[in-house]
Amino acid sequence: MEELTASLFDTEPLRPHKWPELCIYRVPKELRVFRDREIKQYTPRLVSIGPFHHGNQELQEMEKVKLKYFKEFCYRTRNAKHTLVKFAADKRCEVERSYSEMFDIDHDKFLRIILLDAVFIVELFWRFSNSQTHVHGNDSILSKPWLIHAIRLDFLLLENQLPYSFLDEFFPNFGNFCPSTFLELACKFFCLKFKGEIPMELKEVKHFTDLLRTFHILPILKAESNDCSERPSTGRERTKALNSAKKLDEAGVHFKAIVSKEVGLPSIEFRKMKGMENCPCFNFSWLLNCFPCLKRLSILERTQPCLEIPQLEITTGTEIFFRNLIALELCHYPSESHNYFCHYICLLDFLISTERDVELLVDKSVIINRLGSNAAVVTLIKGLDSPIVTINNSCYKDSIRRMNQHCKNPWNRVVATMSRVYFPDIWRGTATVLGLIILGFTFWNFIRPFVLWKH
Repeated sequence: MEELTASLFDTEPLRPHKWPELCIYRVPKELRVFRDREIKQYTPRLVSIGPFHHGNQELQEMEKVKLKYFKEFCYRTRNAKHTLVKFAADKRCEVERSYSEMFDIDHDKFLRIILLDAVFIVELFWRFSNSQTHVHGNDSILSKPWLIHAIRLDFLLLENQLPYSFLDEFFPNFGNFCPSTFLELACKFFCLKFKGEIPMELKEVKHFTDLLRTFHILPILKAESNDCSERPSTGRERTKALNSAKKLDEAGVHFKAIVSKEVGLPSIEFRKMKGMENCPCFNFSWLLNCFPCLKRLSILERTQPCLEIPQLEITTGTEIFFRNLIALELCHYPSESHNYFCHYICLLDFLISTERDVELLVDKSVIINRLGSNAAVVTLIKGLDSPIVTINNSCYKDSIRRMNQHCKNPWNRVVATMSRVYFPDIWRGTATVLGLIILGFTFWNFIRPFVLWKH
């Protein structure tokens, strides 16, 4: 009995995946390998932050810059080095438990890593925020705008993080030289703009990757808190695939790009008047094509089935951004209903099947293509999709269902074809109307003798 009791209570220490502080992960193999090709968008190219990529020979040049920043930070703030080391030592256990792996690094080396990285981040953020008022001509980073952009991309990598709580506690203790908060400096460095005070959600982030994710879903979080957004279903039924953008366009669905004045990623919504399901003939798209000025009449514009979708600018850094946010959601937010970026990419994967889809979305200003070719956009979106990412139980589920129902109705295609072929603009629309009038008179002249003879 004593042996049984001892065995039950003699439990092993918590492993990393069970630590409550865990928030920084090694990207799993299922996401790192795509079609037998290793994806490099999870690996830093210039600067390593934290222990995951420390020691990478390709990143050693920035280690010299970190030492230089550390010395200048200590000199400018009048902070003794042993005070900084003591602070890092007190937080070592908490920082270690933020990572998904246990590192074979001795105590002093781990303290050196997190301390140099923390000082480098704080000093860089401070210099960047004061770059308008202070001249940093000799700074090896601020004097090169391309280098700032590259470091910004490295800072959003999931594997390349320090816990935000550690940085946020470090800054007030040693950053009294700056009137701004650390969160304000971080938002300025990552070009995150918002109106008024900083939202409470941003003050509770885990690290910089989580900061970017939270910032871009703020409108969705706000809508959900007000019960104004689509609520994901609690069922586990499979969501059917959505038609591509070109097929939706052929079925009469209009695309409206949202250039949001709010922050982040707005909710995607399919709008269609209730009466339009049974009476597609009341779709006045043909009239609005001929007279665009009538779009000011909201009652006419609402007759058009419309997919409102946020404008997306695709650049060379887009793949890095999306891959790391998807990896964060899959590793840290297990609830499928909270995988907002996973669902967003799935939706884009549905919409974009060929270059014609990209061409349509670019024409509708939904996509701003900075990659140069439509084929590159198709390759990027298809590469982001993963078998372990699904759109089931997502906030877009109801919109997808309604769009599929819209495409199934053959009358919607008839009305869309009529609008596209016979009423694309005022000139062809006028010709169509005149043709119908002439056809009507011709028909009347043909039957007129028979009608008069009968009477």
